[in-house]
Amino acid sequence: MTLKSALILGAKVLALTITLLICFLGAAMVSGLSSAPATPDAHASSGDARVSPLMTFLVFLFPTVVLTRIVLRSRWFGWKLMVALFLGFYGVSTVLAQIESVIFLPNILPAGTIGRLFIMGAIAAGVFIPLAVLLLGRMRNGAASPDSNHPSRLALKETLLKLVGVSLIYMLLYFSFGYFIAWKNPVIQDFYGAKDAGNFFAQLEWIWRTTPWMFPFQVFRGLLFVLFTLPTIRMLKGSSMEIGLTTGVWLIAWSGQLLLPNPYMPASVAMVHLRESVPYHFIFGCLMGWLFSRHHASARDLQGGSVTRSNVA
Repeated sequence: MTLKSALILGAKVLALTITLLICFLGAAMVSGLSSAPATPDAHASSGDARVSPLMTFLVFLFPTVVLTRIVLRSRWFGWKLMVALFLGFYGVSTVLAQIESVIFLPNILPAGTIGRLFIMGAIAAGVFIPLAVLLLGRMRNGAASPDSNHPSRLALKETLLKLVGVSLIYMLLYFSFGYFIAWKNPVIQDFYGAKDAGNFFAQLEWIWRTTPWMFPFQVFRGLLFVLFTLPTIRMLKGSSMEIGLTTGVWLIAWSGQLLLPNPYMPASVAMVHLRESVPYHFIFGCLMGWLFSRHHASARDLQGGSVTRSNVA
């Protein structure tokens, strides 16, 4: 890449970052979220409401850079690319985040807030994605470019096995990181009004006794992660390792939202959730991208055996 090209790309990323911020601010107003009455939790401090303009810019810069990378490494163009990006954007940044709010924050968030968050995310994604594809020059119609490193289609049995496998792995990562990083922290225990059962297995046993539905619910969340992200994985160029790393970074690109002011969650709690969620989402994303960007004819392939690849038409 020449210096001129790098400067042009940098200017586009800067413009897209500002556009993304404006899209979220506009979506908040249209959805009614910005005018909704806030009832800050008693745990929150007045300092939680302050954040520097630089921090706000960086929070929106990170997903913009990642999305730019995805667009430029995509084999798809036009509407097909926009649909895939919308599913990834809206699914990861809004749907998968807010369905947990339904479970854990029903008594903290004011009535109607979660619905407004879903609407805000849809509006922001629906406006920003076409603008990003247009500005990055990927609107032209055309067939998907071939990539010899990418499988044309995974067999149904292989796909189902991988869906089940990664969904179960997501559940294990969720409970493991959730317990050792978040749940053992007194700040989290105080905020949610709970206590540590003593050890990891005792905690799982307590969850099984009190909320047994939490286990299939987290398996379902893992499945949703795959369904929302699979179109992005399918459209990316590159080796399985590159696609896996890109997917991992894509899943954590929206984690910076926890650094922004939140009248319903104190900054101390948000920071614990940030330290909890970033590692396991990155690990899960890398695994998911690697698995679904290549064929595995048998379990031996997972241990470094032969891998079947085919060209993409």
